[in-house]
Amino acid sequence: MYLTPYARTVDADLRNGSLGLLITPESHRPNQYDVAEFEYWAADNGCFTLGERFDLGAFLDWLSSFGLEARRRCIFATAPDVVGDWTATLARALPVLAEIRRRGFPAAIVLQDGATPDSVPWDDVDAVFVGGSTEWKLSAAAAELLERAAELGKWRHMGRVNSAKRMTEAAGMGALSVDGTLLVFGPEANRPRLHRAIEAAYHEHGDVGLDPDWNRYAELPELSTCPHCGELEYVEVFEVWGRDFMLETCCEGHHEAILEWLNSDEGDECRAWLRGLLEETGVVAVRQVFATDGGHVRIDHGLELEAVDFRTACAFVDEHHRHHERPRGWRWGHAVYNGPDLVGVAMVGRPVARAYNGRGYVEVNRLCIDPTLPAALTWCAASMLYGAAAREAKRRGFVKVITYTLESEAGTSLRGAGWELEAVTAGGSWNCKSRPREDRGPTCRKHRWARRLAA
Repeated sequence: MYLTPYARTVDADLRNGSLGLLITPESHRPNQYDVAEFEYWAADNGCFTLGERFDLGAFLDWLSSFGLEARRRCIFATAPDVVGDWTATLARALPVLAEIRRRGFPAAIVLQDGATPDSVPWDDVDAVFVGGSTEWKLSAAAAELLERAAELGKWRHMGRVNSAKRMTEAAGMGALSVDGTLLVFGPEANRPRLHRAIEAAYHEHGDVGLDPDWNRYAELPELSTCPHCGELEYVEVFEVWGRDFMLETCCEGHHEAILEWLNSDEGDECRAWLRGLLEETGVVAVRQVFATDGGHVRIDHGLELEAVDFRTACAFVDEHHRHHERPRGWRWGHAVYNGPDLVGVAMVGRPVARAYNGRGYVEVNRLCIDPTLPAALTWCAASMLYGAAAREAKRRGFVKVITYTLESEAGTSLRGAGWELEAVTAGGSWNCKSRPREDRGPTCRKHRWARRLAA
């Protein structure tokens, strides 16, 4: 199959399928023709002419502008490349192949000088486009790549083919389609040349047209029509900032349908789906998507354990602890963050009960979680802090780590971190005649929890 840029002189050939169309964002003229009315067409990235001026965002927006029928008729869309440089092409193309597929197009990678069969991401592509220097594209290395592509059922295309000899060579190497500009410059004179070239290639190598057994959508997401606008159903994450994000959809009706789904009895399924969309962007870590009391959907980035200094931990305890003030000292501490938010801290020091001093024990004197944050953001933070305190205590050579909770507290986070309920203390005041002091915390009965670190 011969792919050509658009010209009015080839419009009928494009409509009857004797030729295919090859366009770039710069050469596309939607006011002159509708590609959905042509039998076959392909989308090229335009990097060959644009070079460093190539705009990935504009290219993906261009692909998104096509309707469902146009996408179904597309043979391939090329990921961005760097002419003559395979290593640079891989780095540029790999992040984009999935984006092309997600928009309902078969993704093609442009093979450049230096490409080898083992270096091509075959699972991520539906087609290969032989580019590169003239010498390389006709080399044994390029022929080996086309042979591997044929074995894997991938579409094979060769670029810049403008002679009968070159077309015959491309067909002999296994190319199913080629492109050139014969019919753009001097179409009347070159049309007979093109037909002779196609006949010569056919005579020597057989039909080089569409392979009837090739399913260009075999590995692509299922294409579905939006019931609201009639175009390809389309949703993607348009922007992410902090815990908030914005969706771009094919139409306003589809956006409203998503909001209705989110607020329905199947809202959990919608949140799981939104999480998947966010993870596909690769821009942000996502543990879950949660809804606030006001129904606003936000991002839970997941918990990260970090170091914390004494002053920061003390200020956090002073602000958020329900019934204790900061301790007078510590040995070390831990902090847990969820994205930019400090979620909780643990402060580890000597045991408050003097009977446990000198026995290789340390105590989690304070563990505090910010109660003003949504519960979704603090989920499992306490267990993470208790676990970190125990691991650090063991690393420092302590044999046991203990902590206390109020009798009214269930200790779920401690159990989740592998701690065990060791005793129920009588509680009472620390004030006595021999050592008068002011009680600054609850005097009720308490649970003592422990985790043994060594025999």
